[in-house]
Amino acid sequence: MMDRQSSQSTQSKKTRDRRVWTKIEEDLFIDILEDLVNAGWKSDNGFRPGMYSEIERRMEAACPGCGIRPTPHVESKLKVLKKQYNIVYDMLNHSGFTWDSDRKCVIAEDSIWEEYIKKDNDAKLMKNKPFPYYERLSIVFGKDRMISRNVETLEDAIEKLNEEEVDKKDDMEVSSPHSIAEASTGRSHQGRKRKDREDSKIASHVAKIGEYIGVVASKMGDLADNIAAMSNQFGHDKDLAKMQKGIHEQLKKLPLLASMDIFFLTRYLGTHPDELMIFSGMETIEDKLGFLQYIMEHERPS
Repeated sequence: MMDRQSSQSTQSKKTRDRRVWTKIEEDLFIDILEDLVNAGWKSDNGFRPGMYSEIERRMEAACPGCGIRPTPHVESKLKVLKKQYNIVYDMLNHSGFTWDSDRKCVIAEDSIWEEYIKKDNDAKLMKNKPFPYYERLSIVFGKDRMISRNVETLEDAIEKLNEEEVDKKDDMEVSSPHSIAEASTGRSHQGRKRKDREDSKIASHVAKIGEYIGVVASKMGDLADNIAAMSNQFGHDKDLAKMQKGIHEQLKKLPLLASMDIFFLTRYLGTHPDELMIFSGMETIEDKLGFLQYIMEHERPS
């Protein structure tokens, strides 16, 4: 009886912990995650302590009463997203798979899918399934996965080298004193040639390992440049959004502008980022009024 009650209690807890996220909640979660990573909440060693709680706080502020908690909701969601990202990343680094930017999913011929799923059964989870967050999650998980894949490649090369060393030892027969006495000069010569070939093979593997390390270093450098560019773009977009939000108040403070002028200019500058940047960079009221007058004369519908 007690075992049954314990089982029911465990099952009930799992049901409470399981959550179906809405599209709005998922989009907001990704927005917050991007913002925190760009703000330095993630390092090479993982997420900073307190990040899950920070996500909970921001989710609650944007969606009051959503009830999303650090554990299990945030933790579980990150695990699922990371798994999905890694599956897609690995497939796109495999011959035959491409990314459909319109459908936001991985595509390939059926024969390629079949062969790949034989090696990685988890891949079937993403077959013909849209994953709209893949490109955005590259800033969160991309570097981790790239390093992991290259480490796996390096480990495979070392493992292959070790296996050949073991095979070489297994093939060596322990000679008896009698056989040693009968060993000929020809056999010694053959042994030296075989040793030279083995040394050459080992040197070749070592060289390949060095190449893998060089590839890892190069890719990490490229990724760092891409992340820096994405961060700069993100900062630019945030500055632009701030300007757009405050343009109406700025225009109201300027003299000689009628209400209809302010409404037109608010709409125009809010939808023309280049002109908004020029206007915001002007230092004097005279320059700003002159620029706005030019816009009204040339861009305002007659």
